Amino acid sequence: MSEPAPDPATTPTRRRPSRAWYIAAFVPFLLSLIPAYFLGEAAADKVAVELTQLTSRTVNLESSDRSIYATSQQLSEQARCTLRSVTGASIPLDTSVSHLSTEQDGRTWYRVARLPDTVDTGTYLLRCSAGGGAVDPTSFAVSSAPRWGQFALLLIAAFGVPVAAAVLGLLIVVAIVVLRRRAEREERSLSAIQLE
Repeated sequence: MSEPAPDPATTPTRRRPSRAWYIAAFVPFLLSLIPAYFLGEAAADKVAVELTQLTSRTVNLESSDRSIYATSQQLSEQARCTLRSVTGASIPLDTSVSHLSTEQDGRTWYRVARLPDTVDTGTYLLRCSAGGGAVDPTSFAVSSAPRWGQFALLLIAAFGVPVAAAVLGLLIVVAIVVLRRRAEREERSLSAIQLE
């Protein structure tokens, strides 16, 4: 004996999700671009060269200090610099051949010399000469090395946040498509029952 056909008037049907849900799936990605922008800016700040202008011939080198910069390009090309440790040892600095420059506080600085990797942290005397005479130490600054580890982490986060939001949006779209197809199938089966 076969079961009687269900009455379409009393059979509950699933309602299809609105197409507006597709827009809702896109919103997390759009919102994720805001923190991604700020994380990207923070990452860029970590690779910026930070200069400490000298006020005297005494230089306190830290482990992150990597180069000596000058206030003019001409000075950066002519200056020859040496460091003298507290023990009296003289350390000649290699002249920069890359002509790097950076801006800080609206002023352009030009690289004079790169500090050797063998220079220990501590207090040194900096002596620079150009054109046969000594150069005022306030014309120079010491740069710190970029923070590459922090840069990498912030850059990964800057890209990771939108990617995670895009994956979330994709999962929402997949769920919407599945729910809409189920509702369509149920509607078709109900209309087939009604035709019988």
